[in-house]
Amino acid sequence: MSIPKIYFIATAVDNTPPPQTSGLSECKGGYPLTPAEVDQNFRNLQAAVESMGDFVVGINIRSYYAIQPGLKGYRVFPTNAKIIDWTLLSDQSGSIEIELLKGNYADFPTMTSITPINRIVVTNAFKGTGVPQPDWLTDIAAGEFIAFKVISSTMTRMMLDIRTQ
Repeated sequence: MSIPKIYFIATAVDNTPPPQTSGLSECKGGYPLTPAEVDQNFRNLQAAVESMGDFVVGINIRSYYAIQPGLKGYRVFPTNAKIIDWTLLSDQSGSIEIELLKGNYADFPTMTSITPINRIVVTNAFKGTGVPQPDWLTDIAAGEFIAFKVISSTMTRMMLDIRTQ
């Protein structure tokens, strides 16, 4: 049996033009991408990853500014699952704190924190990994969704892999 994964890939999207720097105008696609381009890039990545049996929660395109606090994506679990560990990678050293929430369709938008006290935290690093803490609600029922909420961040791009069994 394969282990289902959920990928949450987030970057800040800011419509402010980038600082004037030599060579920036030659960047493929330019900066920033339009909301339609962000949407299309997400759909392309989601289709590619889901064809491999994994799940994508959300993606945006790199910005020059830090990821802003707030909800960044949701994903419904098709089967029962239990969170067993997490890995976060970034292309730059920085800090981020993420709260995981879960809920169901009937109660939406009300959600319960999976990580009420000990959240996912990476401090001044390119990467971090960990296992659920004693206060985590790690069981997710089929049909429930998981939400990702950035509490604070200095990173502009990161990938969070939540591994389940």
